[in-house]
Amino acid sequence: MGRGKEAFCRSRPGNEDRQKAWHCMRLRVRFTLSDLEVIAAIGYTNAKRYVRMLERAGYLRRVARSNGRPGVCAAWVLIRNSGPKAPILRTTDPPQVYDPNTDEVFSAGRGPAGGEPA
Repeated sequence: MGRGKEAFCRSRPGNEDRQKAWHCMRLRVRFTLSDLEVIAAIGYTNAKRYVRMLERAGYLRRVARSNGRPGVCAAWVLIRNSGPKAPILRTTDPPQVYDPNTDEVFSAGRGPAGGEPA
């Protein structure tokens, strides 16, 4: 039995944190995972997973890489600001991102960001 769009809207653990992180991304021109940890009070692992999936879905662009260098943080900019509601991750195969602002689903599969509607 398939899961309809209503499955995306149910409250899941981490959704409130991700809503705060999304709000932070919309307000800042450039942000790091540390920014999200401090400003949005989201855990590092949750922030990293959310940013990675949004990047693959075409919402974010990485503008700086750390490459393992001490004191250098990776940074991103928001390139698809679709509205106030945070995009929701869907753990399917391949992973997807549902945007409740536009009612669209985007692929967030492995590899370079595509952002193609699923």
